[in-house]
Amino acid sequence: MIVTLKEKIKQEKAFTGIDLSISVMIIIIAVAVIASMSYNLYLSGSGIKRNVMATDYQIEIQELIQATKYEEVTFKDNTALKTKLDDLLKTTGTTNDTENSYTGRVNNFDVFVQIENYKDKFETEENKEDYVKIITVKISYNLGKSKNVETLEIKTLKTIN
Repeated sequence: MIVTLKEKIKQEKAFTGIDLSISVMIIIIAVAVIASMSYNLYLSGSGIKRNVMATDYQIEIQELIQATKYEEVTFKDNTALKTKLDDLLKTTGTTNDTENSYTGRVNNFDVFVQIENYKDKFETEENKEDYVKIITVKISYNLGKSKNVETLEIKTLKTIN
């Protein structure tokens, strides 16, 4: 009995090598897309969490400074504010008297607080009283391959009696 090519192809019901390689490639591409999307989703979610934590630290520092007497809002020759910040952040930071700044690290966040007298920042010919301090709070953290910095600037006013 002579079997034609057409009948022989109909009898072959197995997968060919091309069929298998195409299906494997489709599965690999689908897995790569799903893995990439889940990584980006994870990175985005943890970025939001880290941003919220950084903002919480900034608010806590702001509330601490606003609750401190105006004369004690300094790092020069005074460790009271440094001690309060160390207690708040549950860490041991360092102060720099010449720059009037505080540097600390808590939960993989780098905290930097700088205090400037308004009259020193904007020097004038007149000798003005010290009534305003500008406090800059920078909290930086790593997220993936990038480094994010959250900055908050506070102005503290001296109460005049």
